[in-house]
Amino acid sequence: MQRDVFETLPHEGAWSTVLLADGNIGIGGDPLALLRRVAELVEPGGQVVVDLAVPGVGIVSRWAHLRCDGAVSKPFRWSLVGVDVIEDLARQAGLELRTLQVAQDDRWTAVLRRPPGIDADLFPDPRPRG
Repeated sequence: MQRDVFETLPHEGAWSTVLLADGNIGIGGDPLALLRRVAELVEPGGQVVVDLAVPGVGIVSRWAHLRCDGAVSKPFRWSLVGVDVIEDLARQAGLELRTLQVAQDDRWTAVLRRPPGIDADLFPDPRPRG
């Protein structure tokens, strides 16, 4: 399925897992808004798996573009989120940090969980949709 994560998606609130791999926590340039949105998608007790930047990065948002075979995309907002800020960021989004791992190539991954009994609407995205 290829869709905008900020648009209406099938079975919202019933997903068991959301995977934001290869730095995709940066989609839209607002990691808090993205985590709040995926907290709406997963069921209570569901998990969100995210790739992170190394410690010390914090949150960095910037304009980016893609290049492929000489073609260049339109600019879009993108963010990097470091290991050192994910727990606080997750908490603000209504999620909790469950595990944090680092691979031999210094690639960091976190598993976040929507606590059972916590309504994702308690942590709404303040930005208007649509």
